[in-house]
Amino acid sequence: MKNKTPNKKSIKSVINNIYKWEGLIFNLLCALYFAFLAPFIAEISIDTLHDKQAFSPWLGTALIIIFFLEIYAFPKKMKYVHRAVLDHGKKINRGIILWIFHTVISISITFMVFESFGIGTEEVTATMSIILFLVIIKELYFLFTVIGMHDETETFEKYKRPNRKEWVIDLILITYACLAYTVTWQTISSGTNMEKHNLPMYIINIIIASLMFLMFYMPLRIPYYLEEITQLKTTKQIFKFMLSIFLVLVSAITAL
Repeated sequence: MKNKTPNKKSIKSVINNIYKWEGLIFNLLCALYFAFLAPFIAEISIDTLHDKQAFSPWLGTALIIIFFLEIYAFPKKMKYVHRAVLDHGKKINRGIILWIFHTVISISITFMVFESFGIGTEEVTATMSIILFLVIIKELYFLFTVIGMHDETETFEKYKRPNRKEWVIDLILITYACLAYTVTWQTISSGTNMEKHNLPMYIINIIIASLMFLMFYMPLRIPYYLEEITQLKTTKQIFKFMLSIFLVLVSAITAL
């Protein structure tokens, strides 16, 4: 009887199959969050934005913490993504448009932080301008990690999978995505009249809301998207990818 010892190729195949599920897990966790937890945080965020007397220092503090954690997690995650993409013999050539919307979301979160501490944003102060400038610098740094600008002497060996550090990074990015979506589009769209009594208008509103959802949600999962598109080869794989996004979309739209 032959001793079936897994070779390096089979182990690598198993790891790749495991990480094909990363994007799906990200979507499912976000869908659960939108369905059960987001309404509570959205209510606080809405009060903070519309009621000048309603301050939410804890929300502002949470946003600041997760904002800085993303500065650590996003570039690290992109290292793993670039390593995985290279292992597939491919190259990342997308992501710029998503990065632009990610920048808009970051700026929106910054304004929400000001509001949560009772700092009005009607007048842009010098301090506020400096902070916004730093946010843009942060986003430019993210852009460099997306397109793969890094030290040529750096090795990708430490970004092999599986890696427990990456799991922590994933948790940070999922948390950031959930909070960021809630305090941006979910807060802005609060009170939207979907006109359910008028079927044609309801369908049109669903289409518009779905497009807006994609504009705010997809930029929050840039690393996962960039890795996913390098693995989409068959119609079945494309269908699974679109289905997982659709599940999150339904979870978010039904809350309107």
